[in-house]
Amino acid sequence: MRSQSSGNHHRSENVTIRLPEFSHRDSKSLDHVIATRRSCRKFSYLPVTIDDLSRLLWSAQGRTGAEGGKVAPSAGAQYPLQLFIVAGNAKGLTAGLYRYHSQEHSLDLLNQAELRFALTEAALGEQPWIHEAAVLLIVAADFDAMNSHFHDQPPIGARGERYIFMETGAVTQNVYLEAIDCSLGAVLVGGFDDGKVNKVLDLPQGVLTTAIMCVGHER
Repeated sequence: MRSQSSGNHHRSENVTIRLPEFSHRDSKSLDHVIATRRSCRKFSYLPVTIDDLSRLLWSAQGRTGAEGGKVAPSAGAQYPLQLFIVAGNAKGLTAGLYRYHSQEHSLDLLNQAELRFALTEAALGEQPWIHEAAVLLIVAADFDAMNSHFHDQPPIGARGERYIFMETGAVTQNVYLEAIDCSLGAVLVGGFDDGKVNKVLDLPQGVLTTAIMCVGHER
């Protein structure tokens, strides 16, 4: 496997990309996308368009109301999840690590480096689809804040963690279904070394990765 850097250099500051606005098109039926949802582990070299990426991000964490509501339910409306993109083969987007901001529907470039191979090396076992996918959607969460908010609910000190994983499940299923509607393949990855992934992404204390979604054109 080709080795890549852990991504602790090539830092970028004050680079914001406004994602294209989109209308809610005549999509495939909900029954259809649910019935045809499958995990894709073989990706082609075709790039993902910025329009499709815009839809995928909105389906994961997009805002749906003036009061800050989002597409996925969140316990106590705390919304502890953070969404990152590792772009490797996306039209109009430089390879690198980005953070998604739902309020502005925009991306901030955090690290201008190819991180797909470093994340593949952080996986448990052989998972080549991580570096073969055009983009990776990384779901992370502030565990400290969530456990603190729900500190009085049993099991004491751990209830917030349960809510985080419930919300992560809702987000990743949304991405699966939106990928089908965009004629893309996707697969959820949960088998990874937490410490290694957090180091590659350089996440702050208390913020941990909960899921990696690989997305691209199916081969």
